[in-house]
Amino acid sequence: MKIKMVAYAINRFFTDVNADLFKKVLYMQPIEYLKRAFAGYVYEKQNLVLTEEAWQRVVEIDDIHVMRVILAKLIIDDISETDDHKVESDFRKAMLENKKITEKIIAYMDDEQEMNKVESFIDKN
Repeated sequence: MKIKMVAYAINRFFTDVNADLFKKVLYMQPIEYLKRAFAGYVYEKQNLVLTEEAWQRVVEIDDIHVMRVILAKLIIDDISETDDHKVESDFRKAMLENKKITEKIIAYMDDEQEMNKVESFIDKN
């Protein structure tokens, strides 16, 4: 369920009219800019320590949508008020160290039925 919730949050972030500034940055910049923004977020905002494999994965990303999703997760975590920073930090690391998690997030984001299920779950709780 965590992967679906993250997919929903990122999907909402991309479609929320209040996120216009972030969307401009994410959609109007080349992938290399997004990678630099990611590095800045990791060092300045998140104090996230990444493995060498995770950094290598970021360097090797050639799909701009994947980079947007990863950067969006960082931005969402930075601006959201969550009580469980460790879980979110661990999840960000997992996204970077295991590309299948990011692929699954993107698949859920593209699945309208799954996004509707998550929204229904949120509305009930």
